Amino acid sequence: MSEHAIPLQDVEGPGVAPDTGAFRAVGWANGPPVTACYKAGQAIPLAWDSLWLVQRGLVWVRTAQWSGSETLVALVGPRMPIGAMLVPERGACAVHALTDVQLTRVAWQEVHRQPQLAWELNQGSVRLLLQLEALNAIKGLRRVIDRLQEMLVLLVRQCGQESAEGVHLQGRLTHEQLAVAIGCQRVAVTKCFTELKRAGLITVGADRRVCVSRELVHRTALFAVAADTHAQRAVGPA
Repeated sequence: MSEHAIPLQDVEGPGVAPDTGAFRAVGWANGPPVTACYKAGQAIPLAWDSLWLVQRGLVWVRTAQWSGSETLVALVGPRMPIGAMLVPERGACAVHALTDVQLTRVAWQEVHRQPQLAWELNQGSVRLLLQLEALNAIKGLRRVIDRLQEMLVLLVRQCGQESAEGVHLQGRLTHEQLAVAIGCQRVAVTKCFTELKRAGLITVGADRRVCVSRELVHRTALFAVAADTHAQRAVGPA
């Protein structure tokens, strides 16, 4: 375990529902915000006059390289914002639901008139920045199997479901999607999956959902856990 790892008991457990208390406390000028659901693989439309706040699931932002390969730009999880102003080179980026997602649309004019809402989105932006740091740290690991383990833990921290066997990932992620996420070839992910299954650290059910063992969650360097912990410790408004 990394010397910078944060103890697991200090962190919000996987599968915890996002806190939407800030939305309930807001007095909306134009009625309640719009909530939309997208299935895994569907494109997420972005607008300049509003943004989405992820309530459940994962949205990923990718860009295509001149060689034809794809690179993960961002992984947006619960309580994190995503919008046209937050996506670099929008025309070159694809924004899709990685798992089934539930999103709340927030107009920028509401953000300007609601300090509580502005604070909530600021905290979401902090979480997103720390998530980006975690992704960069994962991609910097030399061994593909280490990158894969860290990515699986990050995913279950964001949208995992507890079970007797371990923590199930929501949605059915392909080896190709995981390869894009950690910056390697699909065949390398397939090989590492075989090693992790042989070691009993992951299982794949009949529905093709990955289940990560608690042993693996505790063994990794926990980049995602550290990021989530720092976000939770951010100082709130006076």
